[in-house]
Amino acid sequence: MAEACADLDRFISNQQYSEAIMLGLQMLQQGYDYEILEDELCYALTTFTQQLVTMQRHANAEWLWQKSLDLCQGQSEIILHGYAKFKCTLNEILQGIDVLHSFQQNNPPPLSLSLPLLESLENMKALVADQWHYRMLNDMERNEVSLLKSCMK
Repeated sequence: MAEACADLDRFISNQQYSEAIMLGLQMLQQGYDYEILEDELCYALTTFTQQLVTMQRHANAEWLWQKSLDLCQGQSEIILHGYAKFKCTLNEILQGIDVLHSFQQNNPPPLSLSLPLLESLENMKALVADQWHYRMLNDMERNEVSLLKSCMK
């Protein structure tokens, strides 16, 4: 195990991201604990899939993320977070939100979303909300008049 982890680190240090991903996926298939691999695998996935997107190979990038999530049985928050952010880079923000929502709904506490993932979820939601709503909601004078009108009824 230590040798495989050292190889994974070496691949990443040498910017051999595809090799790092393949080794990481093999290790997951062999039953290695995803918590040991998730940081390095997510970094390699993020970097390599950005390169694939640049080459217009979106389907290959999507497959790599999906395969990684499948091998972790959807339990790695770090890889899940990386995938949701990947969806945002493709302007598929709603799909990124759906990824985090489905994890949250399918995993009761303590496996529900951690604070960093909840923060990312809220940031993604803010990206799809129309900005004019914020000015309207923060308009104290308008809100006070609206409140008074509703109280008078």
